[in-house]
Amino acid sequence: MSQEGPSQDFERLLNKFSQSELAKFRPILAAQQVDDDARVSELASKLTSSEKERYNEFVDIIELYNQQKDALEAKKAYHQSKIDAAKQRVDHHEREADRVVQQYTPAMEAAMSRSAASSAPTTSSNGHGQSHTNGKKKGSCTIL
Repeated sequence: MSQEGPSQDFERLLNKFSQSELAKFRPILAAQQVDDDARVSELASKLTSSEKERYNEFVDIIELYNQQKDALEAKKAYHQSKIDAAKQRVDHHEREADRVVQQYTPAMEAAMSRSAASSAPTTSSNGHGQSHTNGKKKGSCTIL
């Protein structure tokens, strides 16, 4: 199979057959697909030996195409299962994160509110005309 994919390969391989050959082969193939052995025998008996060889090549190409198509579908299904599993993991982690947020948000808010209340700035005078905030000097002292 080329990089083009099975459909392009299939078309390229089918181009090896003339329209008259394909016109003879399609009814036989259709009869085979519905397991109409009598019809297959009847149609095949009308083919020359070289046409029978060409028909066998035609069937081989179709079988190869179907195998490649099945392989690609299996690969697609495999990758889709990997994608689905990854989505399930993401969903699980999102639910777990939501649960943790819901569980710990009230406690975190309470702790943050206590922390904010205890570290709120308080202003007091130091007796030199300067104010201090929580023991930290604001501005500078000037001596006259």
